[in-house]
Amino acid sequence: MLSDWFFAEVERAGYWTRLEVLHHFEKNGVNVEIVEPKAQLNVREWQRLGIPRSDAVHAAIAAYARCDCLVTFNVRDFEPA
Repeated sequence: MLSDWFFAEVERAGYWTRLEVLHHFEKNGVNVEIVEPKAQLNVREWQRLGIPRSDAVHAAIAAYARCDCLVTFNVRDFEPA
């Protein structure tokens, strides 16, 4: 599952555009679903665990979408989750 927040962060880091990301997954046979929460997310709940705000948004979206796992290279910031 991917979100607009994910796409914005990838683009901001100077990697790929949204279309490039989607093409990469498609080319490699990975099915993706784009999730955009329809309700207010409780980002502060994740921040209280010690997760920085930008990462707390990812955690809140993953919880909203009931993801089984969150894939990241930034393991340290997500350990409290």
